[in-house]
Amino acid sequence: MNKEKPSVTTDTLNFLRHNVYNVSDLTRKNKLTEILQKFVQPTDEVFVIENAKNKEAKAAMIDLKYFEDLLRYKEAVDQAADQIIEEEAIKRLNDGTPKLKFTDAFSNDDFDFDEVIKESKD
Repeated sequence: MNKEKPSVTTDTLNFLRHNVYNVSDLTRKNKLTEILQKFVQPTDEVFVIENAKNKEAKAAMIDLKYFEDLLRYKEAVDQAADQIIEEEAIKRLNDGTPKLKFTDAFSNDDFDFDEVIKESKD
């Protein structure tokens, strides 16, 4: 899988400046209440909170309705993927000639959904 480096724009810098908070800043400066007030009206604004001592400990704070919408999209994509895989498995079972063995599809830690879709179309 070829991953390109994301480009840094002024939008990126503005997001980092205004929407990324250290957990200590939230508790000391009463920023949490200020951020929560922004969610009184529906919004797609996102805030990132991270622990200064452990950069891996981070989370996104988003509007609950927006999060619900994102979950619905994810559920729809998961359901569509399951359906495609099931249809392809039935088709290959009926053909009797599997092109891609199950063990080959999941043989390494790099599971590439796009590659599985491409293989199913071939």
